[in-house]
Amino acid sequence: MISALDLVEITGLSLVITLSPVPVTGQLLLVLTNRTQWTAAALATGWAVAVVVLCGFAATGAALLLPQIVVDWAEVPVITLVVGIGLAGGGLVVWRRPTGDPDASPSRMARLFTGLTPTRALLIGIGYGGLRPKNFIAALAAGVIIGAGSSLWEGTVLVVYFAVLASASLAAPVLVYVLGGAQTRDGMRRLQQVLARNGNRITGAALAVIGVIVAGFGLIQLVS
Repeated sequence: MISALDLVEITGLSLVITLSPVPVTGQLLLVLTNRTQWTAAALATGWAVAVVVLCGFAATGAALLLPQIVVDWAEVPVITLVVGIGLAGGGLVVWRRPTGDPDASPSRMARLFTGLTPTRALLIGIGYGGLRPKNFIAALAAGVIIGAGSSLWEGTVLVVYFAVLASASLAAPVLVYVLGGAQTRDGMRRLQQVLARNGNRITGAALAVIGVIVAGFGLIQLVS
Protein backbone atom coordinates (compact mmCIF):
# COMPACT_ATOMS: atom_id res chain seq x y z
CA MET A 1 0.00 0.00 0.00
CA ILE A 2 1.41 3.38 -1.05
CA SER A 3 1.71 5.85 1.83
CA ALA A 4 0.96 9.57 1.71
CA LEU A 5 4.70 10.24 1.74
CA ASP A 6 5.23 7.96 -1.25
CA LEU A 7 2.45 9.76 -3.14
CA VAL A 8 4.04 13.14 -2.37
CA GLU A 9 7.40 11.85 -3.63
CA ILE A 10 5.84 10.42 -6.81
CA THR A 11 4.04 13.71 -7.45
CA GLY A 12 7.21 15.70 -6.81
CA LEU A 13 9.22 13.53 -9.20
CA SER A 14 6.58 13.97 -11.91
CA LEU A 15 6.80 17.75 -11.49
CA VAL A 16 10.59 17.52 -11.85
CA ILE A 17 9.96 16.17 -15.36
CA THR A 18 7.06 18.37 -16.40
CA LEU A 19 8.72 21.63 -15.32
CA SER A 20 11.02 21.77 -18.34
CA PRO A 21 11.06 25.16 -20.12
CA VAL A 22 12.95 24.02 -23.24
CA PRO A 23 10.53 21.30 -24.42
CA VAL A 24 7.54 23.42 -23.38
CA THR A 25 8.88 26.33 -25.44
CA GLY A 26 9.34 23.94 -28.36
CA GLN A 27 5.80 22.65 -27.93
CA LEU A 28 4.46 26.21 -27.97
CA LEU A 29 6.35 26.79 -31.22
CA LEU A 30 4.72 23.71 -32.70
CA VAL A 31 1.28 24.83 -31.64
CA LEU A 32 1.79 28.33 -33.00
CA THR A 33 3.40 27.40 -36.33
CA ASN A 34 1.34 24.37 -37.44
CA ARG A 35 -2.10 24.61 -38.98
CA THR A 36 -3.03 21.27 -37.45
CA GLN A 37 -2.03 20.07 -34.02
CA TRP A 38 -1.07 16.51 -34.96
CA THR A 39 2.65 17.31 -34.72
CA ALA A 40 2.35 18.85 -31.26
CA ALA A 41 0.12 15.98 -30.13
CA ALA A 42 2.69 13.48 -31.45
CA LEU A 43 5.47 15.15 -29.46
CA ALA A 44 3.42 15.03 -26.25
CA THR A 45 2.46 11.41 -26.96
CA GLY A 46 6.07 10.35 -27.49
CA TRP A 47 7.11 12.09 -24.27
CA ALA A 48 4.32 10.32 -22.33
CA VAL A 49 5.18 6.92 -23.86
CA ALA A 50 8.82 7.29 -22.80
CA VAL A 51 7.82 8.18 -19.25
CA VAL A 52 5.37 5.27 -19.01
CA VAL A 53 7.94 2.77 -20.30
CA LEU A 54 10.69 3.95 -17.95
CA CYS A 55 8.46 4.20 -14.89
CA GLY A 56 6.68 0.91 -15.65
CA PHE A 57 9.98 -0.89 -16.22
CA ALA A 58 11.37 0.35 -12.90
CA ALA A 59 8.12 -0.49 -11.05
CA THR A 60 8.09 -4.02 -12.46
CA GLY A 61 11.74 -4.55 -11.56
CA ALA A 62 11.22 -3.23 -8.04
CA ALA A 63 8.14 -5.43 -7.50
CA LEU A 64 10.05 -8.53 -8.62
CA LEU A 65 13.45 -7.89 -7.03
CA LEU A 66 12.90 -5.93 -3.82
CA PRO A 67 11.06 -8.78 -1.97
CA GLN A 68 14.26 -10.81 -2.38
CA ILE A 69 16.45 -8.06 -0.95
CA VAL A 70 16.79 -7.32 2.76
CA VAL A 71 16.00 -3.62 3.15
CA ASP A 72 16.80 -1.61 6.26
CA TRP A 73 13.65 0.53 6.36
CA ALA A 74 15.20 2.69 9.09
CA GLU A 75 17.39 4.20 6.38
CA VAL A 76 14.45 5.27 4.19
CA PRO A 77 13.84 8.61 6.00
CA VAL A 78 17.53 9.43 5.62
CA ILE A 79 17.35 8.69 1.88
CA THR A 80 14.20 10.81 1.59
CA LEU A 81 15.95 13.67 3.41
CA VAL A 82 18.99 13.42 1.13
CA VAL A 83 16.81 13.34 -2.00
CA GLY A 84 14.93 16.41 -0.81
CA ILE A 85 18.14 18.30 -0.11
CA GLY A 86 19.47 17.27 -3.51
CA LEU A 87 16.34 18.55 -5.27
CA ALA A 88 16.48 21.84 -3.37
CA GLY A 89 20.18 22.24 -4.15
CA GLY A 90 19.58 21.42 -7.80
CA GLY A 91 16.81 24.01 -7.87
CA LEU A 92 19.20 26.69 -6.61
CA VAL A 93 21.73 25.73 -9.27
CA VAL A 94 19.09 25.95 -12.01
CA TRP A 95 17.88 29.29 -10.62
CA ARG A 96 21.35 30.79 -10.94
CA ARG A 97 21.87 29.49 -14.48
CA PRO A 98 21.76 32.33 -17.05
CA THR A 99 18.79 32.45 -19.42
CA GLY A 100 18.91 33.12 -23.13
CA ASP A 101 17.95 36.37 -24.78
CA PRO A 102 14.28 36.07 -25.87
CA ASP A 103 14.88 38.66 -28.60
CA ALA A 104 17.84 36.79 -30.12
CA SER A 105 17.60 35.00 -33.47
CA PRO A 106 15.87 31.60 -33.44
CA SER A 107 18.04 28.85 -31.99
CA ARG A 108 18.77 25.48 -33.59
CA MET A 109 16.18 23.97 -31.21
CA ALA A 110 13.55 26.44 -32.40
CA ARG A 111 14.26 25.67 -36.05
CA LEU A 112 14.12 21.95 -35.29
CA PHE A 113 10.73 22.17 -33.61
CA THR A 114 9.14 24.37 -36.26
CA GLY A 115 10.18 21.96 -39.05
CA LEU A 116 8.92 18.72 -37.54
CA THR A 117 6.53 16.21 -39.05
CA PRO A 118 4.23 14.15 -36.78
CA THR A 119 6.39 11.02 -37.18
CA ARG A 120 9.61 12.84 -36.32
CA ALA A 121 7.87 14.62 -33.46
CA LEU A 122 6.77 11.28 -32.01
CA LEU A 123 10.32 9.88 -32.22
CA ILE A 124 11.86 13.03 -30.74
CA GLY A 125 9.28 12.96 -27.96
CA ILE A 126 10.22 9.38 -27.10
CA GLY A 127 13.95 10.04 -27.24
CA TYR A 128 13.93 13.43 -25.58
CA GLY A 129 11.37 12.41 -22.96
CA GLY A 130 13.21 9.24 -22.01
CA LEU A 131 16.88 10.05 -22.42
CA ARG A 132 17.09 13.44 -20.73
CA PRO A 133 19.04 12.71 -17.51
CA LYS A 134 16.47 14.49 -15.34
CA ASN A 135 13.58 12.56 -16.87
CA PHE A 136 15.43 9.24 -16.81
CA ILE A 137 16.38 9.47 -13.12
CA ALA A 138 13.01 10.83 -11.95
CA ALA A 139 10.99 8.19 -13.85
CA LEU A 140 13.14 5.33 -12.55
CA ALA A 141 12.98 6.66 -8.98
CA ALA A 142 9.19 6.98 -9.16
CA GLY A 143 8.94 3.47 -10.58
CA VAL A 144 10.97 2.01 -7.72
CA ILE A 145 8.73 3.74 -5.17
CA ILE A 146 5.62 2.46 -6.94
CA GLY A 147 6.88 -1.09 -7.36
CA ALA A 148 8.09 -1.35 -3.77
CA GLY A 149 4.79 -0.47 -2.13
CA SER A 150 1.82 -1.25 -4.36
CA SER A 151 -0.18 -4.10 -5.87
CA LEU A 152 -0.42 -4.69 -9.62
CA TRP A 153 -3.57 -2.62 -10.17
CA GLU A 154 -2.57 0.12 -7.74
CA GLY A 155 0.86 0.28 -9.38
CA THR A 156 -0.70 0.53 -12.85
CA VAL A 157 -2.87 3.46 -11.74
CA LEU A 158 0.11 5.19 -10.14
CA VAL A 159 2.29 4.78 -13.23
CA VAL A 160 -0.47 6.36 -15.34
CA TYR A 161 -0.89 9.12 -12.72
CA PHE A 162 2.83 9.82 -12.80
CA ALA A 163 2.95 9.86 -16.62
CA VAL A 164 -0.05 12.20 -16.90
CA LEU A 165 1.50 14.74 -14.52
CA ALA A 166 4.95 14.38 -16.12
CA SER A 167 3.46 15.07 -19.56
CA ALA A 168 0.98 17.78 -18.55
CA SER A 169 3.14 20.71 -19.62
CA LEU A 170 3.42 19.34 -23.18
CA ALA A 171 -0.21 18.24 -23.45
CA ALA A 172 -1.67 21.47 -22.06
CA PRO A 173 -0.77 23.77 -25.00
CA VAL A 174 -2.40 21.35 -27.45
CA LEU A 175 -5.57 21.06 -25.38
CA VAL A 176 -5.76 24.82 -24.82
CA TYR A 177 -5.43 25.51 -28.55
CA VAL A 178 -7.94 22.82 -29.54
CA LEU A 179 -10.49 24.13 -27.04
CA GLY A 180 -9.77 27.86 -27.41
CA GLY A 181 -8.79 28.12 -31.06
CA ALA A 182 -6.81 30.95 -32.64
CA GLN A 183 -7.75 33.39 -29.89
CA THR A 184 -5.31 31.62 -27.58
CA ARG A 185 -2.30 32.47 -29.78
CA ASP A 186 -1.51 35.80 -28.12
CA GLY A 187 -1.54 34.21 -24.68
CA MET A 188 0.74 31.41 -25.84
CA ARG A 189 3.19 33.88 -27.38
CA ARG A 190 3.32 35.79 -24.08
CA LEU A 191 3.88 32.53 -22.20
CA GLN A 192 6.68 31.62 -24.60
CA GLN A 193 8.36 34.97 -23.91
CA VAL A 194 7.98 34.51 -20.14
CA LEU A 195 9.56 31.06 -20.34
CA ALA A 196 12.41 32.41 -22.48
CA ARG A 197 13.13 35.14 -19.93
CA ASN A 198 12.41 33.29 -16.67
CA GLY A 199 12.38 29.56 -17.50
CA ASN A 200 15.34 28.71 -15.28
CA ARG A 201 13.98 30.71 -12.37
CA ILE A 202 10.56 29.08 -12.65
CA THR A 203 12.07 25.60 -12.81
CA GLY A 204 14.61 26.33 -10.08
CA ALA A 205 12.02 27.72 -7.70
CA ALA A 206 9.70 24.76 -8.29
CA LEU A 207 12.49 22.22 -7.73
CA ALA A 208 13.57 24.02 -4.55
CA VAL A 209 10.02 23.99 -3.16
CA ILE A 210 9.55 20.31 -4.02
CA GLY A 211 12.90 19.52 -2.43
CA VAL A 212 12.01 21.34 0.78
CA ILE A 213 8.69 19.46 0.99
CA VAL A 214 10.33 16.05 0.40
CA ALA A 215 13.14 16.84 2.85
CA GLY A 216 10.54 17.96 5.39
CA PHE A 217 8.72 14.63 5.15
CA GLY A 218 12.02 12.79 5.60
CA LEU A 219 12.91 14.91 8.63
CA ILE A 220 9.48 14.30 10.21
CA GLN A 221 9.93 10.54 9.78
CA LEU A 222 13.42 10.75 11.19
CA VAL A 223 12.43 12.48 14.42
CA SER A 224 9.11 10.69 14.95
